[in-house]
Amino acid sequence: MLISAARPDAAITRLIGESDYFRRAPGPAAGTFKEWQHFLVLAPGLDLLINFSVAADPRAPGGEVARVILLAHDDRWAGSVERCPAGSFSAPSGRLAARFASSTLEFVDGRYRLEFRSHGPGPAIHGAIECTPQVLPALSHNIHLAAGAHLSWLMLPRLGVCGTVHIAGRRHDLVDAPGYHDHNWGPFRWGDDFAWEWGCGLPAGPDSAWSAIYVRMADRARLRVHSQGLFLWRGREHHRFFRDQELRVILRGHAEVPELYKLPSVLAVLAPDRHCDVPAELEVEASGGGDKVFMRFKPGAVAQVLIPDETRDDRLVVLNEACGDLRIEGTIRGERMAMAGRGVFEFIR
Repeated sequence: MLISAARPDAAITRLIGESDYFRRAPGPAAGTFKEWQHFLVLAPGLDLLINFSVAADPRAPGGEVARVILLAHDDRWAGSVERCPAGSFSAPSGRLAARFASSTLEFVDGRYRLEFRSHGPGPAIHGAIECTPQVLPALSHNIHLAAGAHLSWLMLPRLGVCGTVHIAGRRHDLVDAPGYHDHNWGPFRWGDDFAWEWGCGLPAGPDSAWSAIYVRMADRARLRVHSQGLFLWRGREHHRFFRDQELRVILRGHAEVPELYKLPSVLAVLAPDRHCDVPAELEVEASGGGDKVFMRFKPGAVAQVLIPDETRDDRLVVLNEACGDLRIEGTIRGERMAMAGRGVFEFIR
């Protein structure tokens, strides 16, 4: 594995150790509790998503199901959604050291270490990477989704990623590539009365100090927005959070996607539509306290992760994962700022 020359930051390491650990299903919420650790790599020529998830399921042995989602795009899409066989999963509460069948995740000596391997019928994906956090994490508890449903969220929008990834025989060597991590947990059902838009943005090169996260939570029909925000880091510090009424969001047109990749393939036959509910452009105008920022995201490639609706047997929930170009510019505290780079946005419909 290629190792980063950058040394972990002691303060960042301490905060992650105090906050980024598996919660697991607590008490009365256990029946709908879900938790996942989510990683993105936005390297030149490669967008990679790795998701380690565990969800309560009374029908499964032990009352829960663990899965690993791998989704990669270099010159084409490849991916897998794999359920861990019984007995092959371990993620102790209070720690960040987990085994998901042949994939593993741990936080050691200030770095996340991931090993992952697909076993499905599609193109093989495997790799080993080390992710060094470069910014202070932010933590938001009990974000409203729907009646009786909420989600907590740890955000870590900038990592330096080193390692090697193989996709259908194509090798990608990563040296301090831009990366992202978040951790979510809470009780809800897929299909509850909610939809969300979320995205992260990182600069194309290491010279820019900026990193960004956008989020908007709404009801399923997207007629009522519960909360929204644009969060900006400068260097390792939280620099500016625009919230709720400070944001104006505009979705323009519909993305034209020549190749709409769907996972898992067994559910794709139930969702044959080749169109996706993703805008051609997403624009955010943020202003407040004399600060003004404009963000534009333009999707390039889109894939869909399909999830059975837990409230109805005849419906799927669609997670649209979009990779594309991102630009942010504006003025904060009297100082001009600008960032151009890569973004990965998720539109849940």
